[in-house]
Amino acid sequence: MELRQKIFQTFARLYPTDRMSEREYLAFIFRMLFYALRPTKPFVMRLANYKCLVKPEKASLTRVLIRRGYWEKFVSEVFVDVIRKISPDQMSVVVDAGANFGHYSLSAAAISNQGTDIFSFEPHPVIYGDLVRNVELNQLPNVHPVNAGLAATNGEMTLFADDKNPGGHSFLQWNREGVDGGAHQVPVMTLDAFLASRVPGKKLCLLKIDVQGFELDVLQGAEKTVARDRPYILCEVTPKVLEKRHGNCEPLLNFFEKYRYVPHLFAADRAKMTVYSYRDLAHFLNNTDHPFFDVLFEPAQP
Repeated sequence: MELRQKIFQTFARLYPTDRMSEREYLAFIFRMLFYALRPTKPFVMRLANYKCLVKPEKASLTRVLIRRGYWEKFVSEVFVDVIRKISPDQMSVVVDAGANFGHYSLSAAAISNQGTDIFSFEPHPVIYGDLVRNVELNQLPNVHPVNAGLAATNGEMTLFADDKNPGGHSFLQWNREGVDGGAHQVPVMTLDAFLASRVPGKKLCLLKIDVQGFELDVLQGAEKTVARDRPYILCEVTPKVLEKRHGNCEPLLNFFEKYRYVPHLFAADRAKMTVYSYRDLAHFLNNTDHPFFDVLFEPAQP
């Protein structure tokens, strides 16, 4: 087993894993050797914009990288395009709410200037450790991991772990695929208070939200910042969870409409996105069976 582990770690270090997203045959070869050697310890992969410590067990989101060599390809391309669209002298603060192993934080750091502060919020204690190790692996002093969740108020909440979906840990006990993952008491805070304390006077340019049904709570705790800075917001929207919590998706959409955002909905397969009116978007989200959609909310020009 130890010999197989060393062979695979050496192979992963030398193999062009950063090109697997472009060449399916490269991904196929990498997968086949992985299944043949069955490594059990973490190893480093080079991706398009960063290096990542990958865990081979199924309880980690990074296992997807072994199969594909990328994470959420089209959504990530749009995310990177948004950062490039923002003038370098305007880039000030990026916030990653629900950072997990750090994909979006690391991608942002790779293409933004070093004066940009990137705050990566991950409340799960084990996953937070993975995030910290990836930030250290890439030597990124402007990426700041925060072991906390974002919410509408400051305090503490119980985070319920999902033992079937490594990205499904939630502050909502009923919103999990697997219910035997345990629970953790974690700090939560409003983004308004956090930014006012950590980087007063700096502008929030981009906010990414992936928080398993807690989207509106994050935005309510960031309302002053959103109203003042009008950042781009990439938000995963969970229609059925919002329906159970708020009656439908409209309270969330009303927030964005109030602050004059233009919604761009990603298709369920995330291969394209389409601009929607709020009326049509509400009708679509309130009548879908798909568990989640990514939406890019772009601030409308004055």
